[in-house]
Amino acid sequence: MLECAEGKYGADCKQTCHCASGETCSKDTGECSNGVCDSSFYGINCQCSRQEVTPVEVTATSVMQHNLSFSWSRPPCGFQGGTVTAYSYKLVELKSGTTLKQSSITLHSVTLEGLIPYTNYSFQVAVATDTGSLPLSDSIIVETLEAEPTAPRAFAVRGADEDSITVEWAEPEPPHGVITNYDIAYWRTSEIQPGWRRQT
Repeated sequence: MLECAEGKYGADCKQTCHCASGETCSKDTGECSNGVCDSSFYGINCQCSRQEVTPVEVTATSVMQHNLSFSWSRPPCGFQGGTVTAYSYKLVELKSGTTLKQSSITLHSVTLEGLIPYTNYSFQVAVATDTGSLPLSDSIIVETLEAEPTAPRAFAVRGADEDSITVEWAEPEPPHGVITNYDIAYWRTSEIQPGWRRQT
């Protein structure tokens, strides 16, 4: 077996020891003789860097009308920036820029409920370690599914004559989906059933 030079270890001697100053490491495993790593590294064989940071990769695992589910991966040992203690997430409603949900958990997934249909949301996750919080991941933007619309707004009569009336209204807010048409009901006050007409 190849005898590694001082400060190197492993079968091919290409891995570098990261022990505290003056300490030697095992030529086979990289473990430090006194178990103390250089201040910039941690782990059993001191290969986990506290300096290099890679945000987690986030995936939308379920998209519903009122719910969104996300999962993410744990950063590789050498790119955690410290010992992982939790994950902080943030959900933002894009149109208003309002942060709706923000919390910290130890799991690698979360389901967020009570959302508005047909609405774009931005989701990010940050890793929290024993050395502090790391940068947020790239945003993942997801649109919730469409649902039945809410009622039109600002309904008003704008004119009337002997045989017609003019009415107007504003689109529902939020619309909950793509508005394709409006169903209009009108009837004489003496009638019980309204007469429905479709207006595009």
